[in-house]
Amino acid sequence: MTPWTLIWEPAAEQMLAAVYLAAFDQAAVTRAEYGAEAILATDPTRFAVPLPEGLWKLTVGPVVIFFSVEEAARVVHVSDVAWLPTL
Repeated sequence: MTPWTLIWEPAAEQMLAAVYLAAFDQAAVTRAEYGAEAILATDPTRFAVPLPEGLWKLTVGPVVIFFSVEEAARVVHVSDVAWLPTL
């Protein structure tokens, strides 16, 4: 299977960095990022939840990634990142 190309919007990269810096368990954020990238590069919508306007939401550990997909080009555009703080 041909892998998908991931394109991170600059704002999404900045938010991921902010999530990492704010997290109590930075290693968990790193693991979540690697896991999310592996999912997005192989089968981006398999574990994601569809949202309006062609967006998708993927939650891996404490990280939530919002993205869109270009099926024909096999490209994933990551547009935003959110953090699920642990209690």
